[in-house]
Amino acid sequence: MEVFIIYTLKKFLENNPFDNINIITQFKDFSKTYINSVSVIEMPIDNFVKPNDIVLSTAIGCIDDNEKLKKFILDIKNSKAAAIFLTFKNPLHIVSEDIIVFSNKIDMPVFTIPWELHFSEISKFIISKIHDEKIENYKTIQNELFDAYFTSKTLDKAAQIISNFTKTSVEITDKEFTIKGYYNQNKKCQNFDETEIRINTFLWGYLRIYDTKNCRVTLDKKYTEKYIGSTLSLWFNKENVENMFILKLKNDFVWNLANKNYDSFDEMMYQGLKLGFNLNLSYTCVIFKVIPQSNKNSINEYSYEAVSCAVEIENAIIEQHKKNNMSIMFANRGLMFILYIQNTAPNPQLAIDEYIDVLEKKLFNIFPDFNIKWGLSETTVKPVPFEKLYKNASLSLNYCINSKNKKYRFTYNDAKIFQIVSVIQNNKEIKAFAENVISILLIHDKSSDMNLFDTLIEYIKCNYNTSLTSRNLHIHRQSLLYRLNKIESLTGMSLNKHSDLFLLEIFTRIYSDY
Repeated sequence: MEVFIIYTLKKFLENNPFDNINIITQFKDFSKTYINSVSVIEMPIDNFVKPNDIVLSTAIGCIDDNEKLKKFILDIKNSKAAAIFLTFKNPLHIVSEDIIVFSNKIDMPVFTIPWELHFSEISKFIISKIHDEKIENYKTIQNELFDAYFTSKTLDKAAQIISNFTKTSVEITDKEFTIKGYYNQNKKCQNFDETEIRINTFLWGYLRIYDTKNCRVTLDKKYTEKYIGSTLSLWFNKENVENMFILKLKNDFVWNLANKNYDSFDEMMYQGLKLGFNLNLSYTCVIFKVIPQSNKNSINEYSYEAVSCAVEIENAIIEQHKKNNMSIMFANRGLMFILYIQNTAPNPQLAIDEYIDVLEKKLFNIFPDFNIKWGLSETTVKPVPFEKLYKNASLSLNYCINSKNKKYRFTYNDAKIFQIVSVIQNNKEIKAFAENVISILLIHDKSSDMNLFDTLIEYIKCNYNTSLTSRNLHIHRQSLLYRLNKIESLTGMSLNKHSDLFLLEIFTRIYSDY
């Protein structure tokens, strides 16, 4: 039993206002011969007739040639048309018995209509009826979907409802094309029509209807979006509300964990397990902040724009989290995000760096006009108190934001070095000593192109590796060795002594952030 009523040839024959429509083929049940549209065509038909069309024709060029007329009718049959209506200017012309037998043999409904009956009248009537019934069909589907939603049925059930109408396989996905609902009417082919599931400008996902060429009805994209797509958005919106509630619980939990805003760690362990977090693991704390590159790009922390940006960042974190095999907890306050990333063997620091690299690239694509500053805590095998990790990551982020160099990512080790340097900078004697040593190199650089100061910094950054340093500076190794000898002779300090190297690193850091 059909749930949905489709406009059929039988309904047209029973309810049309036209006289003298005569069927010349044998009687058959037209209740399942569906009509989608009307085509007016003469020979040759090429590809102009669509499946389930009513074909209107004067049969010009083949009226008096039975073989040509057979070919014409066969081509219409092969195009999967619903029926053909023929009209002849000569009222005495009669379709031959040969044509009738042939039409019956190929099971093609053939009708004759009076010459005075205009094609435009038939077309207008049929198209109007198809349109009215199509709207009713879409409304019927919509009501079925409403019933399914309000009785807590899944998107699989929604896909089945749509599939009952189209008689093809139906798939419902989210906007990342993850399948949320599916119903297999028959073997799924590779070809499908895709309709967006959206409310206004917000895209939830996609409705895919497969094998539309064999679909029993012609789908109208506008009506599919209006009556089906918008109704399917209810499921996505409900899931979104539930996710937002859970996300809020997780956000507050992680924020309280970071700030030690709890009475019992055992209680936090229990809450964490209910939220899917294992606090017994070892984590690294990562904090990042989205900062405008200029004042014109600044965002009010409490504006709608800031909230929209935060939601996009959350989605990027969740999407990346799904692709990784590590446990991640995160929370945000405005455009600052706290992440606790599980330290996975065998190289946790490498895994975390790779995760941040991918996430940073995604965020840059979302916010090309903003900088993203990162602060990382220490990475250890054994668990460290969460509040300590957060404090150290915050310190790293603070130095990263206030640093004069172009680094966008500071580790806790970087922060410790900057703390030491900031203390040393306030010691007048040490600062004077550093000035005496470094000024010699800076004065020499003004009168030459050797760049001894920058060479020394690069040498220290490369952990005193001459091959790597020469490669980074794009100079020959012998040229580098000459420069290093020159640094030794000017400063009176040896690059082979650990104590001298330590002092030189401290002195250069007083004059340069790196």
